Amino acid sequence: MKSFFQFLSITLALVLLHACAGIQPANEKQDTDTLANALTGKLFVLAGYESKNGFVPIEPEHGGLAALYFENRNTINGHTGINRFSASWTINPHRRGKVQEIRISPAGITKMGAPSQEVAEFERRFLELLDRSRQIETGRDSFILLDTNGKKLLHFIWRERVL
Repeated sequence: MKSFFQFLSITLALVLLHACAGIQPANEKQDTDTLANALTGKLFVLAGYESKNGFVPIEPEHGGLAALYFENRNTINGHTGINRFSASWTINPHRRGKVQEIRISPAGITKMGAPSQEVAEFERRFLELLDRSRQIETGRDSFILLDTNGKKLLHFIWRERVL
């Protein structure tokens, strides 16, 4: 009889542990929802990127065409300045200050030719940096994508979407 109660206690404990494993604490779920809501339905244009020579700021109004549009909670539509692309994105609910983990996985891209080798190299670099992004630091009307070590890779600013 004693072994039956031990078995029952262990089984109930395992069932409770399994049931609770998928539950996020309220503040973590709220962080994920807050970030998703801040990004979804908004157009962000590239304002700077990491190059081999350091971080390069870009004036979006002066020729910078790379942009991201967060279509919904898991789809991004973007433009490299040459080609359109789509990507998926997920957020890890764990936040450290203004920094939260993010994963962006490019899915598909059009195949328009670049007008020059420099432009083609910019596109390749942009997509590489997007793929390497593992953290997001949010600002008032902008965000910065960072690598795993917190190095700034891409800086985007919000722009009103023009249809």
